[in-house]
This record gives sequence, structure tokens and C-alpha cells, in this order.
Amino acid sequence: MIMSTLTEKRNLIGEIQDAFIERGLGGDSMRRQALDLFLTKGFPGPKSEEYKFTPITRLLEKVLDLNNVIRAEMISTPVSIPIDQLKCNLVAFVNGQFSKERSVLLDKEIRIQSEAAGDAKAESDPFDLLNQAFANEVVQISIDSKKSIQHPLAIVYYFDSPKFVFANPRWRCIVGSQSSVSLLEYVHGTAASIY
Repeated sequence: MIMSTLTEKRNLIGEIQDAFIERGLGGDSMRRQALDLFLTKGFPGPKSEEYKFTPITRLLEKVLDLNNVIRAEMISTPVSIPIDQLKCNLVAFVNGQFSKERSVLLDKEIRIQSEAAGDAKAESDPFDLLNQAFANEVVQISIDSKKSIQHPLAIVYYFDSPKFVFANPRWRCIVGSQSSVSLLEYVHGTAASIY
């Protein structure tokens, strides 16, 4: 006897559009433009060179839960990177949100400010457009010209929520001419975290 399991195919694009509307993000024209471009493109298919052999939709159907999304919560543990004796400038994102309180700058030449996202571009990657539509802010990290940053700059994404986190951190680093900085990204979370 052959048994089959019938599974309902999800409409992820529709779920994303509904979540965008439910969160009240449609009033921002730049976010709306990014979402519209994403809706036009959709998720990359198997013929997309960058995502060839990656079943994007199947993977997202397993984990994406836009009905059970949390907002950033304050955590009691410090955000750090688990590399012994490495002192870093730390830009922290906690449960997907930039945390000024958890960020630590050792080098005074580094400036951080939050700003609105720029215009979406039609040639952008679909995930970049999705990120731009849902990101709360763009964190701009700036270093002037002719500066040498002594400590590495660590971008740390920390997750500790037992609920699904639809994280959309967005940042850019602008380094002036003849300046240098070492940059690393690190994702850290509790075993129960889903993001």
C-alpha cells in the first residue's frame, strides 16, 4: 500500500504582503516601493544563478511564521563575541533590532547613526528588497578619511527569543579614502532561538 501526505502549499508572497499591511508599513513610500519591487520579482527560482540548487521557497515554508513575530525585547545578558582576548568595536543587533545600549565603540573615530532607507532599485536582489521593506532603520557606520581603526569592527546579531524572529537588520559602513578597518559579522543565539 502506498501512502501519501497531502500538504497545503503556502502563499508566502501573500503572507509577506499581509504582514506588511498588518504592521502599518505601507505609509512609507520607500518601504512600499521596495515591497512592490519584491512582489514583482518574487523569490528567486532554480534558474537564478545566485540561488541555483537552493530550494528557497521550500526552505522558507518550513521556518517562516509571520503570524508569530515578536518585537525586540531587552535582554539581561551582555552581547559579546566568543573569541578570547579579542577586543572589538561592537555594533549589536538584538532580536533583529539595533541596540545602542548594547553597542560599544572603543575607537572614537567610528560614528554610528540611524537613518531612513534610500530608494529601492529594480536590479536589487529580492532579499535585499524584502529587507528594505521590513527594516526599521538603516544603521550607518562612518569612518573619516585617513583613519586607521585599531580594533576590529564586529557586527553581532544576538537572538534569545523562543519565538520566531523575522529579523531585518540593515546597515552600511562608509569608510573614507586611505582609511582601514577590519570587519567581522557574528550571529549568536540561545539554542531555542528561531530566526
